[in-house]
Amino acid sequence: GSAQGFETIHFMFENAFEAATGDLSYKFLKDFDAMVSIDTNVLYALLHESIYVNGSGQSSGWAADRVAAPRGNFDAAWALAQEEPIYFTGEMIFPFMFDDIAQLRPLKEAANLLASKNDWPELYDDDALRENRAKVAAAVYFEDMYVDLNLSMETAGKIRGIRTFVTNEYLHSGIRENGPRIFEKLMNMTRNVETIR
Repeated sequence: GSAQGFETIHFMFENAFEAATGDLSYKFLKDFDAMVSIDTNVLYALLHESIYVNGSGQSSGWAADRVAAPRGNFDAAWALAQEEPIYFTGEMIFPFMFDDIAQLRPLKEAANLLASKNDWPELYDDDALRENRAKVAAAVYFEDMYVDLNLSMETAGKIRGIRTFVTNEYLHSGIRENGPRIFEKLMNMTRNVETIR
């Protein structure tokens, strides 16, 4: 999801295994843990799926786990045995994490309660979005591995007067990579002023 993400993972895998034993190296495990660690962001793990639930009668029900389970490519051991590609899960949170990650264990019951909660309010009012009078612009990253392009455009299509900056220059981390340029572009779009750079 970041500009250097794929390259970083590629180089990590170049020396992932101990030559003598074939086991994953301590350095690889340490680097990988640092890359995906959520032990300092426990609220992120706890609330991640619930932020997408839109309206009463719906629950997240561990959606990522339900989608990934029947697709073997998300199971690295299965995919390797079948000589199939291994799929990454992006930023998804899974129930097993609340068993495997020490800092999440005390939150397991709360996580399961949130996953089964089905009385969430609506995230936004479609009618109000259609009646929007404020000038608004949004960045949509064409190759964002975390936010589906079609869902982004569907949501944008509900907002009256929105202007979208759809780009493949950036990934999910666009604001982190070049926030001033993106923000300037979006502000200029709301003012009907285009910048060329």
